[in-house]
This record gives sequence, structure tokens and C-alpha cells, in this order.
Amino acid sequence: MDKKDALAPSPGDAFGSVYVHKPTARHTHTSVVLHGRGSTGEEFAEEFLEAATTGNMTLPLMFPGWWVFPSSKTSWSDLFKEQMPSWLEAYSLAHSNARQDLQMDGIKKSVAYIGTILERESEMLHGRSENLVLGGISQGAAIGMWTLMYRGNPNRQLGAFVGASSWLPFASTIEDFVVRGQTRKPGWKGTESDVFVEGMMAAWKLPLVPSLQGCRPLLSTPVFLGHGTDDAYVDIELGQQAKQVLVQAGFNLLESEASHSYPSLSSQSSMETRPASTNPEGLYHSLSNSWASYLVAQHNSREVTLLKGAVDGHTKQVNALINSLQNDLARNQQLVTAAFDESKARSEQITFEVNELKPLRCSLPLLKQEVDQDKEEATKTFSELAKKLTDLQQDLVRIQESTLQSIEAIRGQNRSIISNLSLVEAEMVQLRAEKLLMEQRISVLDRKLDSMDASRQEIPPETVSFINKIFLRSEKLMKLLDYHEAEAAEMCATQPDRPKRTLHSYSSRDFRRLYRSFNQEYKNSKPISEVGFIWKFIDSIDNPGLSRHIQESLAASLPEYIYTRKETRRPSNQHHINISAKLSWDEFKKALAKTAAM
Repeated sequence: MDKKDALAPSPGDAFGSVYVHKPTARHTHTSVVLHGRGSTGEEFAEEFLEAATTGNMTLPLMFPGWWVFPSSKTSWSDLFKEQMPSWLEAYSLAHSNARQDLQMDGIKKSVAYIGTILERESEMLHGRSENLVLGGISQGAAIGMWTLMYRGNPNRQLGAFVGASSWLPFASTIEDFVVRGQTRKPGWKGTESDVFVEGMMAAWKLPLVPSLQGCRPLLSTPVFLGHGTDDAYVDIELGQQAKQVLVQAGFNLLESEASHSYPSLSSQSSMETRPASTNPEGLYHSLSNSWASYLVAQHNSREVTLLKGAVDGHTKQVNALINSLQNDLARNQQLVTAAFDESKARSEQITFEVNELKPLRCSLPLLKQEVDQDKEEATKTFSELAKKLTDLQQDLVRIQESTLQSIEAIRGQNRSIISNLSLVEAEMVQLRAEKLLMEQRISVLDRKLDSMDASRQEIPPETVSFINKIFLRSEKLMKLLDYHEAEAAEMCATQPDRPKRTLHSYSSRDFRRLYRSFNQEYKNSKPISEVGFIWKFIDSIDNPGLSRHIQESLAASLPEYIYTRKETRRPSNQHHINISAKLSWDEFKKALAKTAAM
């Protein structure tokens, strides 16, 4: 057997691969063969090409042309209730007119697909479409007849068409269209089938009669339709109906006998030897006779297999359903038995409880008497409790009045203490300003000392005396500042109701307390913006001098994140630096620890 190639379908379509048997001689003719429902091009080709004729020869040996076997799409079959390869959805062959709307989409797409294959093969034959043979079995032949009639160009002839065990979808509608043509009355509205057929056969503008064969070369295509008289799946009357429609359309049907199960093979001489003539009609007449026998047998065998599989599957489903129903019945019986037993036990329990309650009827009068006595005692107790509650409410009112008077007195004392604290705080502000001035002067003197030490010059006695005076003044200022802080802390301890002072303090001790407070707040809840949190900390420093000193120190420690801002004319602006959004609180803490304030 010669090499076979499977060609992939063109991108974007849903059809299967195209199975090709290359010619063993010069490529002069091509046969495009369409499989039936449930098969594929490759499966059909393997069986078809290996089948031997009565002369013990295969078709590729008798006709060494290019054999092409396209594959249909795989879609859902309402008849077999499963996915299977098919060219169209045939709802019922017993009633071919039933649910014809299901066939339209498959016919459109399949005819267009086979048309592209015929055009491609015609181009390979240099445009000689008369050397193309189209054939098929069952659904394949049905799509083949539609492709034969609907090619868009009835002016091109095919070499032949061969079909077996098939029918023509929409046959009666096509027949009506062929006979009436364009003689519809004005305002006529056809059925969905009429619209579909006339739309598909738009290229056939006039009634198609045999007299037009000279004007329409396609009608000269030899057509052979084979059908068995006892076909159990596709009735022979459907095949005869298809033959009648093609004849009325003007096609040239070759004589075919269907007096028994398979098409006649009496003319065997044309099968056992190769035809000497190169006339296409004679060549494909021999091909038709040799092919029909196998097609019908193969179609019937496949249909039987599909029906058997469907019946087996249905039998399995019915058996499974019966088993399921039996199991459900057994479970329901068990549930009913259990419910009955439970009801019986419950009834016995209720009867027992009723019998136990009977002796209690005798003791009901005594219980009623005891309840009445308890009710009188409870009423008396409730009256006593109500009187005690009234006395307690009066005592509470007196206590509240006394408490309010005490609170007013305490508030007066607090206001006096707060005024004294304001004076102390003012003094502390002045002392801190003097301290800061002293520290600046000490820094200047330190730098002078360093420069003098570098130049190895001795400090004049008057400078040493001045430095000693400054140190003594600084110690006095620090003692005074510590005294005021201790006094303020003692006042806060003795007056807990006094409004709390903010954390904005001026001593290094309070600055550390402010830093620890912010650091603990950062640990408890990390802020969304760390730069905003840093500015919040800087703004909490109430001393402008200390705030500026810290900002300038940070600018010197973190030049990559902080730089000094230009001076502003607004005196209330306490921001002397610009901070980058990339600065984190951790890096800010490290730099802050290195400043003099810490």
C-alpha cells in the first residue's frame, strides 16, 4: 500500500483532518470521498482503500489518482444522545421532514467546507474541474449532492458524482424551487425551509430543466446513485426521491439497478481491467459501479454498530435506574420501619408519663394553698424592699449635693494652682532661653579654645576668669530649672484633677520623655506616613530655639534625606528643613540620638 498523508484542517474551522492518499502515477484526477455519520476520513479511508474488487484489485491500483477523505465536525446527536462525527444533524430518517431546522447549520458549514476542498484540488489540476470526482455514503452523499447543486458557479463541470445509501435533505423544497423557479407571486412569503433553500441556491436564477445543459456545464456531470432495496436505515424511497430531484434539476443520471440489497455489479468487465479510454464519463462510470457495493455494506455495518452501542448504553442506564429505584425502595422501607418503631416507643412513654401524673391530682389543692401563702409573704417582702429603696434614693440625693459642693471648692483651688503654674512656666521659659544662650556662648568658647590649642597659644587670665564665671552661672541656672521642674511635678501629683500639661517641654528630661512617648506610639501602631509622623514629633517641640537646633542637626546628620529650607518671611513658620518621603522613623531615631538634645 502506498503512503498516506493526513493533512491538518485550515486554521479556525472546527472540521477534522483531511486524509490523503497520494497518486502512484501522474496526478491527473482527484476523488473527494465523504464518510458517513459516526466515522472519520481516516477510518473510512483505511477500510475503503484496502477493500478488494472481484478482480482482486484495490481501487488505488485501478485508479491511481489522488484520493482525498475529509473529516466532518464532531457534534451532539439528538438521536443517539452522544457526541459523534457528522456532517449535519439528521433528527429522523423515517420522517425526513421532521426538525429540518436542525439540519440548516450543518449543511451550510459542511457545503462551504467541501467547496473549499474542491477549489483547492481544482487548482492542483490547473483548473480542470472535469477531472474531479465527488462521492460519499449516507450523510456524506447527502452533503455531496448539496455541494454538487450549490457550488456558486453552475458553469463548471465535475468529472462525476457517486453516492450510495443516501437521501437529499429538503428534497421536496428543492423540487418546488426547481419547478417554479422565479415564478412566485408578489407578496409570497415562504416557510423557513423555502427561505433556506432559495438562499443557498441563489446562483440558479432560472428554472433548471434539461434543455439548459448546454448553458450550464455543471448539469453535464455524470451522476450515479446506488441504493439497496432492503436498506433498514435509509429507505430506498428517499434515494428515489433524491434521484427524481436531480433529474428535474437537469443532471445526467447514469442507469443504476437497485433490485436487491446492493447496487448491481453485473458489469464486471469494467472493474477487472483498467478502462482503455480516457473519457471521464466512462472512467467514472466504472468507478461508480465498483465503489457502490462496498459503500452500502460499510454504511449498514457502521449503522448497526452505532445502534447496538446506543441500545447497550440505554440498557445499562435502565438497569442502573432499576437498581437505584430498588435501593431507594429498600431504604424507604427501613425508614418507615424505624419511624414506626420510634412512634410506638414514644406512645408507650407518653402513656407511662400520664399514669405517673394521676397521683398528682390529689395533691393539687394543697399545692394551691401553699402558693397562696407564698404570694402573701412575697407581697409583704416587696413592700418592705420598696420602702428601703425610697430611703436609699433620698440618701443618694444628699450625697450628690454634698459632693457637688466639694467639687466646686476643689475647682477653685485648681484654678489658683493653674495660675501659679502659668507664672512658673513663664519663668522656666526665660531660664531655658538664658540656658540656651549660655550653651551657645560656651560652644563659641570651646571652638576658640580648640583653635588656641591648635596654635599653641596660652589663654589669657581674663578669659579663664570669664569662663569660670560662665560655668558658675550655668550651674545656678540648671539648679533653678531643676527646682521648678520638681515643684511642677509635685503640684501635678497633689492635684490630679488639674488639666494635664502637654508633652511639649523645654528640659532635656522632658524632651526624652516626648521622644519615648512617640517611639512607643510608633511601636503600638505603625503610621501610614512615616514622614508625617516625624513632622508630628518635630511640631510637638514647643521651644522654637530647640526645635530649630534639632532640625539643623538632623540636616547635618542626614544630608541624603534632609536639607535646610530657605528662610521664610512668615515668623510663625517653625519648619526650617525639608524631609524626603524616603526617610523612615528608624533612621530618624538614629540621627536624633546623635544630636545634643538627646
